[in-house]
Amino acid sequence: MNWLKRLWNWIIRKTATSPELTVVEESPSETPNEILVRLLLAQGINAREISVTKIEEKFDAWYDGPATDDDVSAAIIEFKKAYGISFSND
Repeated sequence: MNWLKRLWNWIIRKTATSPELTVVEESPSETPNEILVRLLLAQGINAREISVTKIEEKFDAWYDGPATDDDVSAAIIEFKKAYGISFSND
C-alpha cells in the first residue's frame, strides 16, 4: 500500500499546477497626436502637409481630451478652425 501512495503522490506532484497571478499594466496604445496623424492620413492628407503645418505641436497644446478615435476625430474640425488650418484636399 505504501508504494501505491508514493506512486500517487509522485504523479500528483508532476501533474499538479498552482495558479500564478501576473500583473498586467495597461499602457495607452496611442497618444492623441498619434491618433490625429493617423486620422489625417486616412483622410488623404499628405504627411508633408502635416509636418509643414506643425499640426502635432499645435494639437498637443490645444487638445486636452481623451485619447480615443471618436474624441480626436470630433475635435479636428474645431481645431482646424481655431488655428485657421486648411489642407489641399479640404
